[in-house]
Amino acid sequence: MVKSLGVLFEAGLADNTKKAQHGGAVSVAGDHYKVIQENDKVRILEFRGKAVDKTEMHSHSNIVAIPMSDAKVRFTGATGQSMEIELGAG
Repeated sequence: MVKSLGVLFEAGLADNTKKAQHGGAVSVAGDHYKVIQENDKVRILEFRGKAVDKTEMHSHSNIVAIPMSDAKVRFTGATGQSMEIELGAG
């Protein structure tokens, strides 16, 4: 079942250097990320997916993430090192 797993707030969009490193979330994983609202200061994204979904490597600007449900997430960096974190809803 595909559901909304979280909302992300990205700040400081005038500085796109991080986004250029691996591509923004919407450009590399548009099937999972949807832009809800955007202006020159902030972008609000929704992440939708299943628990087992993976996305291509990408980056976010300064970010605040609000999980819509409890989740365990694994992030893998460009060096191949990964980190797993548990997120609580809200």
